[in-house]
Parts: sequence; structure tokens; C-alpha cells
Amino acid sequence: MANDIAMHVAAAQPRWVRREDVPADALEHEREMISRQARNEGKPENIIPRIVEGKIGSFYKDHVLEEQPFVKTETFDGTVGEMVAGLAATMGENIRVRRFARLAVGEET
Repeated sequence: MANDIAMHVAAAQPRWVRREDVPADALEHEREMISRQARNEGKPENIIPRIVEGKIGSFYKDHVLEEQPFVKTETFDGTVGEMVAGLAATMGENIRVRRFARLAVGEET
């Protein structure tokens, strides 16, 4: 499983392990950008909060490891978090991803 998760991290490039790991300032910045974009598109003010929440869900799926769909769908069809939880239940152990490191050559962050 560790090898599969490492391959997933290399392919999907998550930034955080869990939702709780996302810094408040990064989340607030994303919310502001989404709100601004919705207003610029002329969306009604009363539906902007729902738009923001929907797009924040997509933000989590893009950037949070446990929320991302597992890239090796032939092995497991679900999120990384569901895969880890399923393995933990099968083995009867407390298994979780605590952290990861992703290195890239020639890439700026």
C-alpha cells in the first residue's frame, strides 16, 4: 500500500494529507478567489455561498490526499482515504497516512 500511495502522490501532487491540514489562510484565499470569480460572472449574490462551498469541495479533491480519487483504479475504485480505511478495517489495525514528501527536479513551488 505504501508504494501505491507513493505513486499516487507522484501522479496527483496533493499538497496536504487531510482537510484539517489545509492552512486557514490558504482556504480563505481560495474562498475569496471563488467569490470574486462568481461575482465577475454575474452570479446572484444569494447563491454565491453555495457556489463557494461546492468549489471548495473540488479544491479538497484536487489538493488533499485523503480526498483524491485513487489513481490506480484497477486496484481500488475510491478515494485514498477510503482505501486506507478499508485496509485498516481488514487488518484490524490503526493505519493512517501521517505525512508525505514529494520531490521534483526542475519544478518551482
